[in-house]
Amino acid sequence: MENANPKIINPIVLRIGNYPVLILIVRSWLLTFKVCGKMSLLNPAPGFLKYPGRILNYKTIERKIEVIFNSKIVASSNRFILLEEENYAPVMYVPRDGLLFEFMESTKCSTYCPFKGKSSYWNIKVCDNNAENAVWSYSDPFDEAVIIKNYFAFYSDKVGTIKAY
Repeated sequence: MENANPKIINPIVLRIGNYPVLILIVRSWLLTFKVCGKMSLLNPAPGFLKYPGRILNYKTIERKIEVIFNSKIVASSNRFILLEEENYAPVMYVPRDGLLFEFMESTKCSTYCPFKGKSSYWNIKVCDNNAENAVWSYSDPFDEAVIIKNYFAFYSDKVGTIKAY
């Protein structure tokens, strides 16, 4: 018999335009609730105050992804998050446990996004080949982007191949 009170795993708060949305993942079911009225976020993204119509669409994809640099697989996972953001090409974020950190070296580079937060960067090194600041991640994203915490993205023009199949 199914448990009448299933355990909620990883509650996520996203902002879609002007509306905060609470997403609760209950076992394999995805429940989405539109929250009416004001919602208090601990670490809100300032970009949505300036551009309330801006939409960042995050999709969890249960498919194999591989990132290849200099003929070596530097990241591989059976799931990833696809971010679709207006005016930008879609970006695939690979979970931390899918990265092969023996090929990664953290850098001092960082950037700031008013919708996601401060990002950190990594170089990729395979044999004598190096791709500088080819990987980025948001270790402490704004509440609306918490879904990509501990996920990493790759610049497609700095790695050989990003394959999803």
